[in-house]
Amino acid sequence: MEFLTINGVDVPCPDVGLEIIISTAVNSGRNAQAEVIGEKVGRDVLKYNNLQWTWLTAQQWADICSLFDNFFVTARVWDMAHAQWRTVKMYPGDRSAEVYWIDPVTKIPLNYTNCKVNIIDCGLLSEATMPSGNAAKAITITDTIDEHGGTVRTIDAVSLAGDTVTPDTLLRGVKAHNAQGEPIVGTVIA
Repeated sequence: MEFLTINGVDVPCPDVGLEIIISTAVNSGRNAQAEVIGEKVGRDVLKYNNLQWTWLTAQQWADICSLFDNFFVTARVWDMAHAQWRTVKMYPGDRSAEVYWIDPVTKIPLNYTNCKVNIIDCGLLSEATMPSGNAAKAITITDTIDEHGGTVRTIDAVSLAGDTVTPDTLLRGVKAHNAQGEPIVGTVIA
């Protein structure tokens, strides 16, 4: 198996220089005391930046580029934050290459150099994307009014381990249940 698999196809190992970037989406702002308040939105997403091959045949580069014909792909990638392989839905950035050799008779490129593409994680939550050992959780949020008329927000994270729903189906409105069979209403977090 190669370092990178896209739609079940092993892609040649890229050159040195691949950057694996972890992005965290945050919903944040400042309160009346100018303190930053915020919360993580969804799960961390991966970007494989600077996927590059110094030299590929025209057919090899065409095979790689054609993997993105339907835009979204399923990629098996290394997750450096959890030191394990993950399968995630991704999409490509621009693809580029420099023509190296052209057939003198057909005038068709035979080889390319500096073949480049970035692939970016879509951030979807699904059973396949969750790192092992880290079960998805549902967050329940309860707002109550205190004795001074202020709002008190209680946030509880409930594990979905062992539930019959996946985070993906939960996002589509399927109800999750706790171990006692009671419904859980909330938002999925990784």
